[in-house]
Amino acid sequence: MKTIYLLILISLLACSKSPETKLEVSTSYLMAGTSGGAALYLTNLDRKFTRTIILENNETTLAVENGNWEFVSILWDGNEPLTGDLKCDRKTASLTGTATRIELTPSQVNCDDDFYSPPEFRKDGDTRSIRLVNCASTTSISAGVNCDDSARGMAESYRIRLVNSEPPVGFTAGATGLRLSSDCIPAEPAPNSITETNLQLPFGGKQFRPAYAVDTFQDSNCTTPLLSFRLIDGLARLVPGSSVTFPSTGTDPFSDLFLETSIPQIGSLSFTGTLGTSLTNTGTLTNSTSRPITELKLNLPPGFTYQGGVFPGTGALCVLPLDPGDSCTFSLMFSPASSGLKIIPMTIDFNNGHPKKTVKNISTYSN
Repeated sequence: MKTIYLLILISLLACSKSPETKLEVSTSYLMAGTSGGAALYLTNLDRKFTRTIILENNETTLAVENGNWEFVSILWDGNEPLTGDLKCDRKTASLTGTATRIELTPSQVNCDDDFYSPPEFRKDGDTRSIRLVNCASTTSISAGVNCDDSARGMAESYRIRLVNSEPPVGFTAGATGLRLSSDCIPAEPAPNSITETNLQLPFGGKQFRPAYAVDTFQDSNCTTPLLSFRLIDGLARLVPGSSVTFPSTGTDPFSDLFLETSIPQIGSLSFTGTLGTSLTNTGTLTNSTSRPITELKLNLPPGFTYQGGVFPGTGALCVLPLDPGDSCTFSLMFSPASSGLKIIPMTIDFNNGHPKKTVKNISTYSN
């Protein structure tokens, strides 16, 4: 087992009256190739806010305001992102203008602590791997841990992301950019609605809540978006209704993450006409989920507006909440900038108990 050390050197590069300390982050290895990844969490204990830094290089320089801070390091010693042995460490320091050096030594044993994951999410010193439970609705859950065979959800693949709070500074390599993402995870075929993964994720707790996003797709290769689940307070905090963690019991090495992957259905949207004219069409949205939609936002692509300028558009009717099975209409206007056939994605945010995001393609043709 290779050993990984994380060294954090804090040095004051400005005068003692400066409100900030220059923070230099150094690691003893380079994040590259097939590494499982690394993240650094900086929590201001005075103001109760956290900065999340995805480590891309073995040196990063940050500006940190003076005060009391907690530094938490998370490392994955795997061959794929977010996999392998999970290693943790944390320290506190008061930044007052005096040069300070903090050494963090992440280890697997350090992760066996309620700070990183509650006991029900751990087994024999390890964090339980995530098992994705793909249901069509909450009513299809059987025994709290899986879906009835006839009620498998629509997701055909998944990607889980550790969400960064700010752009990494000065990195030159790495494909993760502003996030650390798992590889594409194909869903188990129907009627089996449970997909086991080898992801090792800290679930978080009262004082430590790593933010995640779970993206689901309508194909097996993570290319056609379906829904995105936003888990901003970690996995250990129950999220009502549409994405809920079910701690496994007994000797089961997995923790189940239930994902309700039913979405509102929108009929075909196509705009055909002549370049230089305004094209209009009315769309119909049906609540095909199991609960009322209380919030709805269509993020219109460039060139599209609501007919009359205001949602849902002249002559259309869309009143919330929209009960399961009910429909509403919206009227769009499109001004093509060039001729030819185009497929344009439109993002839809909706809330039926927990905010989710889906995408609808719009077809346009102008001559």
